Amino acid sequence: MISVNAQGTLTGKRLGSASIKATLPVSGKQITKKVTVVKPPKKAYIKSAWKSKGFLRVKWKKVKKADAYEVLAARDKKFTRGRQKLKVSGNKRSAVFHGLQKNKGYYVKVRAIRTVKGTKVPGAYSKAEKAER
Repeated sequence: MISVNAQGTLTGKRLGSASIKATLPVSGKQITKKVTVVKPPKKAYIKSAWKSKGFLRVKWKKVKKADAYEVLAARDKKFTRGRQKLKVSGNKRSAVFHGLQKNKGYYVKVRAIRTVKGTKVPGAYSKAEKAER
């Protein structure tokens, strides 16, 4: 499941859990640490995105095993100008951004987030979509 190279770097080979034992060189004390390799959720896909009078609504397809979604909106395709972020629970399929600049175009993208033992594992972002009027 997990391999360790000469420098001590861990690499996940398969999904699952493994216990790793290490001995400290100075004190000789043994330490055991449990490591879990988790598959991230699949890529999310935007169904529609439209803008009207200072707000922007985004809808996306459901992703299996997603506990939450992260939605980004920005004025440019590289998501550097006027960037806003929303976190949405896993049972919702849409989000609304308020207080946006009127008569300006916006791009949106979304990704699924899976929580495993308290650790958030994000999936890949969807393709950036331009919000149409």
